[in-house]
Amino acid sequence: MRYSAVEIEQIRTTACKNNLTAPSIFWSYSAQHLRQICNGCGAEDAPEWVRDILTWIYRHYTAAHCIHDCDFEISDGSDESRNKANARFHDNCLLLWKNKYGFTRWINPVALWGRKKIRLAHKALVLFSKDAWLDAYQKRLQKEVSAL
Repeated sequence: MRYSAVEIEQIRTTACKNNLTAPSIFWSYSAQHLRQICNGCGAEDAPEWVRDILTWIYRHYTAAHCIHDCDFEISDGSDESRNKANARFHDNCLLLWKNKYGFTRWINPVALWGRKKIRLAHKALVLFSKDAWLDAYQKRLQKEVSAL
């Protein structure tokens, strides 16, 4: 597990302070449960070292990653909900970016690079998240069937 229960609570605090939107499970699940869902930045089936690098590169957007992981946890397999989840990720990243860099964000080269990274991550999600979204849906269905 990537995050401790304390880190999950800090991530939720960051999300709340920055007015991020999230599915209800992000707020209602225990920190222990979220530890099993939130795997950092990158696809679940990506090698751990790849996720480690991406998580470090996007370290200022951890709350957005965790929320996006929660969206995957409740995947319904539809393109519409996947597009909404990816748009939420983008919007949440932009809120974090805006609050981090403030009014100088449009003239600060580091801030502008951060915005380009957000755009790149969103583009990767749009292009490459469909299979992972469908896999998440299948896993959710399997969990529901085994719970019966």
